[in-house]
Amino acid sequence: MLSDNSDIKCYACLELLGKIENPSHFVRENCLVECAKRNNIIAVINLLESGIDIETSDIDGMTSLCWAVQLQNVALVSYLISKGANTNVFCKANFDTPVSLACKVGNIAILHLLLQNGGDSEYRDPRGVTLLMSAAASKQPLICEYLIRRGMILGEDNFGHSALHWASSHGDPSVISLLLHHFPESINIKDLNQMTPLHYAVARGRISATQILLENGADLNLLDINGNNPCALAIQKYSEEVSKMQRSFFATLMNKLTGQKKEPQIINHYAQSTAQSVGRASHIWIIIANGFELAWGMEIRSCSSFSCI
Repeated sequence: MLSDNSDIKCYACLELLGKIENPSHFVRENCLVECAKRNNIIAVINLLESGIDIETSDIDGMTSLCWAVQLQNVALVSYLISKGANTNVFCKANFDTPVSLACKVGNIAILHLLLQNGGDSEYRDPRGVTLLMSAAASKQPLICEYLIRRGMILGEDNFGHSALHWASSHGDPSVISLLLHHFPESINIKDLNQMTPLHYAVARGRISATQILLENGADLNLLDINGNNPCALAIQKYSEEVSKMQRSFFATLMNKLTGQKKEPQIINHYAQSTAQSVGRASHIWIIIANGFELAWGMEIRSCSSFSCI
């Protein structure tokens, strides 16, 4: 603790002092994290040379290294590692380590640097989420490719979600395409609730993700633990979000289509011509064009076991 401000050399620290009611009780260690947050590498160097603990963290468990990774400051990350910063420190607020943070922000240079200096490539957060899952959920295809080339597989978290489930739920087409390129056999992989990646893409309203999964052979017949196929989820989710008139129009159209020969060009014509009038329910038309008869007339069951990812 400081009794005066004479040995404070960092502008960021002086500025911080003005926000504290009793400067005499100011904890100087807090400066290190604050300076890292501000990308003030000179101040960080000065503070560490004066004896401040490099593992000092904020209330969320974020150390100066965590913040340097979060802000993608490669120079500061490199310096902190050279000074012995823990590359596997756990940030309690978001379940991250510097390595998983690098995956989320999508910085390959920082990720490689961390892994080369003791970072744990096998890290799983308390939910069982792997680095590949974090990268997939954060829409980082280059990080996914990097991790796969290092030998990482799709894996499963504590709820049976694979990296493809995470990618489909968050809806990045490039990540989904990449994962299917490396793991084509995973197209219909199921989690503990028997939900496939297509179930998640539909339930989350990810139109591009749904298209890619269907183009790669996703099965519309597979049922989740509640007996719902992806078609049923589409109708359940989006029919509730359109007006009564639109729902009536949708029902009329479905009845008309079920009474016709279901040729792709006819279905696509109706899908394209009505997508705007149905609003967000346009997501249903992708399902219709790929096998709407699977959903029409079936009982739509509860989705209480749906595990959000």
